[in-house]
Amino acid sequence: MKKYPFIAFLLCILISFKIFGQENYNAFVSKGTKWPSNNIKVSWINPTAENAQQRQWVQTSIKNSWEKESAVKFIWCNLSENKDGIRILIDDDVPHTIGLGNELGRQKVGMVLNFDFYKWKPLQNGTRSQIMNRYEYYIRVIAVHEFGHALGFEHEQRRTDCPNCDLGAPDQSGKKRFSTGDWWTSTCDESSVMNYCNPKYNNNGKLSDGDIEGVRAIYGNPVNIAPTPTSKTARLVHNINQFADGKSEIKVFLTADQNELKNIAYCYYRLDDRFNPKDLYSKDVGNNFSLNIGVSKSMDFIVSATVFYKSGEKLDVERYINFNKPAGGSLGNDEIAIDFRKKNLNNNQYLFSFSINPNSGIFNKIVRVEYNRNHPSFKVKTLVGDNSSNNFKAEWSGWGCIPLEIKVYYIQDGILYYKTLTYDMCKALGWK
Repeated sequence: MKKYPFIAFLLCILISFKIFGQENYNAFVSKGTKWPSNNIKVSWINPTAENAQQRQWVQTSIKNSWEKESAVKFIWCNLSENKDGIRILIDDDVPHTIGLGNELGRQKVGMVLNFDFYKWKPLQNGTRSQIMNRYEYYIRVIAVHEFGHALGFEHEQRRTDCPNCDLGAPDQSGKKRFSTGDWWTSTCDESSVMNYCNPKYNNNGKLSDGDIEGVRAIYGNPVNIAPTPTSKTARLVHNINQFADGKSEIKVFLTADQNELKNIAYCYYRLDDRFNPKDLYSKDVGNNFSLNIGVSKSMDFIVSATVFYKSGEKLDVERYINFNKPAGGSLGNDEIAIDFRKKNLNNNQYLFSFSINPNSGIFNKIVRVEYNRNHPSFKVKTLVGDNSSNNFKAEWSGWGCIPLEIKVYYIQDGILYYKTLTYDMCKALGWK
């Protein structure tokens, strides 16, 4: 048999959107501000006997929220024992932090909490009587919000996909920011304790499901909650890009649900002797641990892989590669049906929600759906649905309708395909 020179290579190119699977958490976090230890020192700068009760309210509120739902432990200590932790000043000022997460450790005053509410009031137009009737409530829920900043959480409403609510006053709680959120999902969490637009004041001091998922992703599960067992349903799929010069690039990657993907540490790939190198690794969860293989001519071969989970478990998978060209094209009405919903929000805005109807002909083959909003008002053009449990849903808040291009990726006979359709929101809403 005549042999041809073949090469395998990994691409290290950042592309404009991540293909298949992201570390998605419904929280707006600055990754680089994570504290190096889950044991974080906290001190009061100016405690007195008169504010002992208020300080106790703060400490119990944090214990029953951020500490309860994660592996974080706040170590309350004397100021002289705290060189690089959180130092709290009690002052009649806007409650705020100086920075996010570990940035507070570099400040003489990292956080300000208000126990007076004379110069600054939690209700802008509230009377003294109204505020004092809920005095303990405001101290507790404001503390939960500010400690969210202390763990690295930014204001949720500052995300580009969140509705612009009328705050009634400038967003002052972060008087000085060194970092901003850089880790977020394709949908806004209206219930977050970090969202000023939440109709419940700081969500009444109760962490939302998104807040809990986010803090556990960064700092780990609480010690009394064991990690969820890994389902180990990952499998390999591939796509082929053939060039005019006869060369081809094969993209091989894992497909699995989001919970399983985020529990994978890395994937070890093995190719046959015609490739050099033939042993390759991928740790790129953002691209589903993908491997890009370049070949000089069409050929058939097998890719073997071992998936290593963070739990220590392993899974062996393999993929047969042939050169049947993937199909594109348009989707027919018998193949896919779109579910579209509109919910009224405040300030003449709406929550638009799109998903795939589970009775669609190819629903069980779908692995990813991209909703492309080709309009200059959107900084993030493409929203991604890659969770079959919520029917590949994506949603955003706004006030207008646009033509929407929907690209559906699905697997048939082990090959990745995609098809597109155009959805007319304006027609569906009867707005034109």
